[in-house]
Amino acid sequence: MLDKKGIPIIISVACISIIIYSIIPFLLNRFSFLNHIVISHYIGQLRHTILLLPIVTFLYFIVPLRNLLDYASYITRLKEPHFLLSLWLLSLCATSFISYKYYDHIPQTDDVAAYNQAKIFLTGKRWAPSPPYPEFFDDGMVNNQGRRFSMTAPGHSIILLIGFLIHATWLICPLMGSGLLIILYFLLKDLFSPLTARTGAIFMMLSPIFLFFSASHLSQNSSTFFSLLTLFLIVKLIKTHNSLFSLFGGLSLGVAFLSRPALPLAFFLSIIIFLFLTITKHKGNLHSGTTILFIIGFIPLLILQLYDNLILTGNVLHYGYSLAEIPTLNAVGFGIGIGEPTFNIPGHTPLKALINLLYNCFVLSQHLFGWPLLSLIFVFLWRPRLHFDKLILGIIGCAVIFMSLYWFHGASPIGTHYYHEIVPLLVIITASKIDSMNHNIRPLITLLFLISVFAYLPQATKVFELWGSNNRCYNEVRKHNIHNAIIFIRDIVTDDDRIGIINMHNYNSVSFRNTVNIEDGDIIYAKDLGNKKNYKLKILYPHRKTYIFEYLEDGKKWHIIDYQL
Repeated sequence: MLDKKGIPIIISVACISIIIYSIIPFLLNRFSFLNHIVISHYIGQLRHTILLLPIVTFLYFIVPLRNLLDYASYITRLKEPHFLLSLWLLSLCATSFISYKYYDHIPQTDDVAAYNQAKIFLTGKRWAPSPPYPEFFDDGMVNNQGRRFSMTAPGHSIILLIGFLIHATWLICPLMGSGLLIILYFLLKDLFSPLTARTGAIFMMLSPIFLFFSASHLSQNSSTFFSLLTLFLIVKLIKTHNSLFSLFGGLSLGVAFLSRPALPLAFFLSIIIFLFLTITKHKGNLHSGTTILFIIGFIPLLILQLYDNLILTGNVLHYGYSLAEIPTLNAVGFGIGIGEPTFNIPGHTPLKALINLLYNCFVLSQHLFGWPLLSLIFVFLWRPRLHFDKLILGIIGCAVIFMSLYWFHGASPIGTHYYHEIVPLLVIITASKIDSMNHNIRPLITLLFLISVFAYLPQATKVFELWGSNNRCYNEVRKHNIHNAIIFIRDIVTDDDRIGIINMHNYNSVSFRNTVNIEDGDIIYAKDLGNKKNYKLKILYPHRKTYIFEYLEDGKKWHIIDYQL
């Protein structure tokens, strides 16, 4: 039986969906930057799913379906331990499958440097000796004064050491992701209710951003895990007035900062202000020593990072990024010489910062939950009610301000890299808003997640045929039983953005397989720099055979062949 009150809404949603579907080809033809592989990827996903919204709306207004589609009646049936165990196992299985199926259990682009740094740590050293002719080994590592090290913060690499010890580095981030769900559950339970806790934990597990990041080797996993753990400890502090939670909260945020500094600083500043306001408002329950303990917990990791900067760069405030081949690519602030042109705008300007923010909001509006343009709707409808809500609002605000100072948008096919630490906060806002509404819209949410699982996610995985590291070269080496060799990785020469994007991942698909001391490896993987330059590397290792790995034609075929120098 159709609820007749919903007919105008169904018609409105249908009209809007058709307009959006129809206008997309015009926008692609009108604005050239929209055809970039990442932007067009999300626009394509939107066009793929937007026409499902009228169907979802229609089904929602079929009254007999509402009780059947109300997820609350299902997620409350399990006892808490059984629910948490099921959640943990489902998350671990899903992210492990993605890691195997789409990432080949290997690091992807940005995480190659952290992976290589972990290999260096495994030798008991902070850096390795630079290889001869380091230009052949362009894999995100810094070569400076004879030392080779990652330009990234060291925290995540230290955590990855556990993966090397168990011979399964790919498993570390899925385990952290599954653990993050448990932390999120208890945080929401302390703040709201068991139903909201279960809702938020399931929403997080079904988030494409969560799934694709947790399946990777990326440092965002460590930073997000320990940042959320910090918030959980702060909530425990407020509820129990036990100052030890403040100390351990600072320590946890310090680990997040040591893994990826930018957004944990937003957390730190917001928490300090929040604790000050809390102490001022609730005199007698908490005291100023609570804030001091939080700072004391954070300081050792801060000092460790500053000291690390000092021994690597000679300046406590300069990370390894400052020693990169093109330092302006990692510069912060506004200026004509900062970064690369994006959106046809050179340098970094306030206008580009605004475009970056809007672009990230567009990606989040889909990729947060896989709902077409609706994933952020409850975030925009949310109004702070609890005292803790002010902390959430402060962190998100600081994050936006901090990231506005960086020239690149950070969006990729797996989500928004630069805002990953606030994804759990967006989930908290969404779950609490849905459960506080007077009208039960849970059946509608169920239908939206059906779109995500059966339409959005399958479409989202197609990009991995082109994007990301892969085992193609490695499999060719094994297939031809190649040993004691140098393999030069040749990039495709093309002006086609979609084919040329392979070049971003071509060398990094094998660079992490080089040994710490590159000449000690059975295979040396090097970038192809042309016959004249390649010969310099060949004469260093005259007893090694040389090969070329290259893609053919449109990038869908590849081979490895003898290379005579």
